[in-house]
Amino acid sequence: MCGSTVELSNHPWTAQPGRIQIEVFVDNQVLASAVNGESCIKNFTFEDRHLMESLTQNVLEMWMTEEIVPRGNYNDFVRWIPRSRNTVANHLANISLNPTQESKIYLSEEFAKTIAEWKRRRSSAAITMHCDGGFNRDGSSIGVAVHLWPDVEKNPKDYLCVILISERVETDSSLGAELAALWKAVQYLTGLLRDWLPETFKNAREWELRNSSGDSLESTDVHGDDDGGSMSSHEKAHKRLRTL
Repeated sequence: MCGSTVELSNHPWTAQPGRIQIEVFVDNQVLASAVNGESCIKNFTFEDRHLMESLTQNVLEMWMTEEIVPRGNYNDFVRWIPRSRNTVANHLANISLNPTQESKIYLSEEFAKTIAEWKRRRSSAAITMHCDGGFNRDGSSIGVAVHLWPDVEKNPKDYLCVILISERVETDSSLGAELAALWKAVQYLTGLLRDWLPETFKNAREWELRNSSGDSLESTDVHGDDDGGSMSSHEKAHKRLRTL
């Protein structure tokens, strides 16, 4: 089941030695555009807005490490794909949509070992996450499938299925379920990487502390065209990811 969910792009992963590239796939165009900062959603519930804010903070925390980056270090974090190419995440969401099924999370033992090896070798690692939400009169659910490439430069076709999530959630809409799936995937992955790479995330926390005074991210005008010539690529990414 794991293998069929992997999205094979028309272009290969680029070599990013010492970095982990991340790309996320959803089958909801509205959500993808909102998370990438290309549009806004005005009919979010209070709970949805809270999830979006938490999602943004987790993504920013990864970007601030400068070792965890979007694909190619420039692509959008979230990509839309048709539902027909998101079948495993959809299947996982449908399983938990059945009220008689229990929520389940699978975490491969190889994940931590591979991340430790990446830390030692500083290879070009990559991660994809496929997310989907389910919603009907019986409730809401999420499905997540995560794959890891230990070294896209030397072995671009060698990947592992490392996380599967099938879980019931409480939302009021199908969009809320889609957002919950994306939030869960990012939160879970960030938590694992934070535990396994404490020094990497220590740099992110120090960056945040250094920039916590004066102009904050909260005051950033995400619709403005002035990027400020001195802004780094990561700071520009932070600016783009401010969706609320």
